[in-house]
Amino acid sequence: LGGQWRNIYDKQCTHFLFQGKPSEVLKDKLLQTAKQNNCILVSHYWLIMCSQTGQQEDETLYPCNYNPNRTIPVLSQRIINKQTKEDINEETHQEEETHQEEEIHQEEEIHQEEEIHQEEEIHQDEEELEREDQEYEDRMIEEMEHDIEIPPVPPPPPPQDNGTDILKKQYQ
Repeated sequence: LGGQWRNIYDKQCTHFLFQGKPSEVLKDKLLQTAKQNNCILVSHYWLIMCSQTGQQEDETLYPCNYNPNRTIPVLSQRIINKQTKEDINEETHQEEETHQEEEIHQEEEIHQEEEIHQEEEIHQDEEELEREDQEYEDRMIEEMEHDIEIPPVPPPPPPQDNGTDILKKQYQ
């Protein structure tokens, strides 16, 4: 917090730690001088609480006669409220992180579903193209078969006599 401890009072002091009855302040010259120089008189519990909370606490809650064992738990409730606020802030932060993680997870699921849907569409398109290609080929073959008349296969030609038959007959 930046405060400095001094064992001796001087005019640079902003707070004077004193534990006692308020009537004792009127009797002590040093306390009177500190008060006249606008130095704030507080219980040493104020310093302890500032150290515990990490911030400058309200001095009016820690008068010089402050005793936590005899005090109505206003200060304790204040600390509880502060801790509750910190807890709430921490819970809110955790909830925000959880919500962000859930949103990211949902976005990833949506993205994955979109990718799967796109892949299915591509696969369906490919299958449709294959069917169309096959149908086209079938139609072309069918048209070609109707357009082209295939002539009947002619009978084989009779064997030709090259003169060997005559020779065979003569030698028999």
